[in-house]
Amino acid sequence: MNENSLEQRLREDGRQSKKEMPDIVRATIDRTLANLSELHDAPESRNQDVSPAKSRRLLKLLSWRIAVYTSIAGLLIVLIVGTVPAVAKALSRIPILNSILHLQGDTGLKQASEKGVTTEINQSVANNGVIVKITDVLYDGSRLSIGYVTESLDGERAPSDMTFSVSVDGQVIQSNRSGIGSEIGHTFAGVIQFITEKEFPETIRLNLDITHIGNQDGRWNFEFPVTKLNGSSGVQTYLPMKSKTASPITLTIKKVGFTPSATVLDTEMIRPKSSYGSYPNVSFHLIDDRGMIMKHLSASGYGDANGSNEIVRQTSLYEPMDHHPNSIRILPYTRPSTKIPEMHKWRVVPDHKPTNENPIIIEPGGSDLFRLVITKLDFTSEATTVAYRMENNPDIFSQNLYMEDETGNERLGKSKIKYIDPTHYEFESVYPPYDPKKQITFVYSYGDVNVITFDELEMSIPIR
Repeated sequence: MNENSLEQRLREDGRQSKKEMPDIVRATIDRTLANLSELHDAPESRNQDVSPAKSRRLLKLLSWRIAVYTSIAGLLIVLIVGTVPAVAKALSRIPILNSILHLQGDTGLKQASEKGVTTEINQSVANNGVIVKITDVLYDGSRLSIGYVTESLDGERAPSDMTFSVSVDGQVIQSNRSGIGSEIGHTFAGVIQFITEKEFPETIRLNLDITHIGNQDGRWNFEFPVTKLNGSSGVQTYLPMKSKTASPITLTIKKVGFTPSATVLDTEMIRPKSSYGSYPNVSFHLIDDRGMIMKHLSASGYGDANGSNEIVRQTSLYEPMDHHPNSIRILPYTRPSTKIPEMHKWRVVPDHKPTNENPIIIEPGGSDLFRLVITKLDFTSEATTVAYRMENNPDIFSQNLYMEDETGNERLGKSKIKYIDPTHYEFESVYPPYDPKKQITFVYSYGDVNVITFDELEMSIPIR
């Protein structure tokens, strides 16, 4: 590829996006409520709309509510002020008591909670008929995550949208933040997350000041100490400072970190200043030494002008690794189109047990979109395992293979992805156990999204 080919591709693809400034942040947080399937109220997911503020006040309403619950039950219940019954019921279904980070967090937060490295807070404040409880917190040097629950004392729909500010040692955090949560009965359980641009001290004093919840003004103020995870908790940091240039872009891998909740990648990219219809957003595949593409969790970044160039600094979080790799590979990619992809679905009912020699194939007739080859289908008392490979499709994020039972209910699984080359991937998906005598249907959904990898900027980073 000649010197100007990458620049030409970037400009052409950038024009398709029609965006004046690049969206550096593509934050995604996994949600799961699998352990809540027996609750009669199906959870409704809602992203949080959050903004800065401050205040404090306390009403003594909670003791009355606890007394009512106690008399109805006819039991003596010893509760921390602010315990929400519906959420307590939900939390009893998971192994980590009072961990909203486990209940609502992404893959990394769940694993960190299971390892016992999160900090239990269990502080509650009631004000103007709304209770807020902070359950647990995690700070691993790269992100600060806060689990919380809200409940309306009148039994109406749980309030969720909040106006708040978070301070560390008296300084308001200006880092990019995100939130996620779900309704559980008449309560709302959520996670507030900050990807920190700079590291805080080993021990910090954190203040969460809420001034508005739902349609209710008030004051819900919390303050508590938080200790950063360190090497004894499995935190390791490497500073490769390795750069590579493919005109007009220079990419530097500044930091690679491993924590109980995430694999962390800090990058710096120097490129010509963005203008209307020009350079597209760039994200990164992180591939371990076994060829597995690590699942992306979230990202945060910002850009500064430097003469005719723009310097884009980004922190990307991926699921935590289950081993210490000898090296990792970083492969940049972009999605030039910002449109929501149209989803297509194909179904196939297995008529034989698939093997490498006799696979089950999903391939749209007369289409070069993809070729999905299923090579294994195993049933045990603990799980249903499916192995398959994807051919002729460079976009792993548009892929979703799941199963339907004989009544049409979806059976979702967890997948591991192995990178072969830019258009070939291998997968192994694990689903809940299923009776092999009953009919199943493989369903493959595909969103037609244009994805371009920048092989010229791919780098291998030794971890030592």
